[in-house]
Amino acid sequence: MLSYTDLTPGTAFPNSNDPPVQPMPISQGNINDWETAAEAGGIYNAGSPQCSPIVSMTLGPARLNCDWRVQNNITITIAGPVWVNGDINLSNNVALVLGSSFGNDLSAVVMADAKDPPSQSSKGRIITENNVAICGTEGYDSGANKCHPRQPENNSYLMLLSTYSGAGRAINIENNVEGAIFYASQGAVGIENNVAVKEVTAYNLELENNAVVTYESGLSVAQFSSGPGGSWEVSSWGEVE
Repeated sequence: MLSYTDLTPGTAFPNSNDPPVQPMPISQGNINDWETAAEAGGIYNAGSPQCSPIVSMTLGPARLNCDWRVQNNITITIAGPVWVNGDINLSNNVALVLGSSFGNDLSAVVMADAKDPPSQSSKGRIITENNVAICGTEGYDSGANKCHPRQPENNSYLMLLSTYSGAGRAINIENNVEGAIFYASQGAVGIENNVAVKEVTAYNLELENNAVVTYESGLSVAQFSSGPGGSWEVSSWGEVE
C-alpha cells in the first residue's frame, strides 16, 4: 500500500504557465506525399484479396479503399507505403515485416486515413491485438512469433499512422504486440497488456498493464520512404535532450 512517506519529495510551482504547444513532427505535406506514392502503386477496392488477406503476401506501394483486416497467422511483407482509406485491424498471430529491399537505412509507413470521401471523425482507427509483431529490417521469427533481435545496423522501422479525429482512441494496441512506431496525428493512443513498442507520438497517450515504450536511439533521424529509391527525412522525430 502506497503512503505519503513512499513518495519522493518535490517542489510545487502553483500557477505556473503551461508549456507552449509544440507542432506535431509529421506534417500534412509528409502524409500527402506518402499517400501519393502509395496510390501510384495500385488501388484496391473492397472485396479484393488485399483488403482481407487469407494467405501471406507482399503489399505496397498500395491504396486500399476498404477496411484492412489481417488476422490469423498471416505475414504481410511491406514493400512500400500503404494507404488504407478506412480502418486497420491486425489480430491473432499476425506479422507486418519491412521488405529487405529497404536495406538498413529506410523505413516505411502504413496509414489509416479515411479522406475520400472525408470521414476522419468516424474512420481511420488502428487496432492491434493478440500477438502482433511489426518488424523492420531485423526480420521476423515465425516460430516464436516475434521480431528478430535488433542489431546496431537495423535502422529501419515500420510506422503505423492514424489521422482519426473522432471520439475514443485513434490507435489501440493490446495483448502482446511488439515493434513499430505508432503515430496519431489528431487523436489518442492506448497501450495495454504486455505491449512493447519503439515509439509513440499522439495528442494523448494512455499506458496500462505492463506497457513499455522504448524510444530507441536513432529514431530522431529515421527516414520514411516511398520505396528503396526515395525517402523523406522526418528531422524533428523523437525526443531531444
